[in-house]
Amino acid sequence: VSNQLSYVSATVTLTIQSVSSTQVKLTWPAGTLQSADNVQGPYTDVASAVSPYTTTTAGNKFFRVRY
Repeated sequence: VSNQLSYVSATVTLTIQSVSSTQVKLTWPAGTLQSADNVQGPYTDVASAVSPYTTTTAGNKFFRVRY
């Protein structure tokens, strides 16, 4: 029996693609999409968001993936 703990940090890439003049498509391989109105947060989970996720570009919105 070992008392060691292993931890591996992985990088998750969030890709944002313009779909139209008013929409973008976000894709990510794993984790939970979060959004905020300010780049400094607070960030909250986007309910029921699965990749790919399409949203409007109205107003300032910042995204990240919690992994």
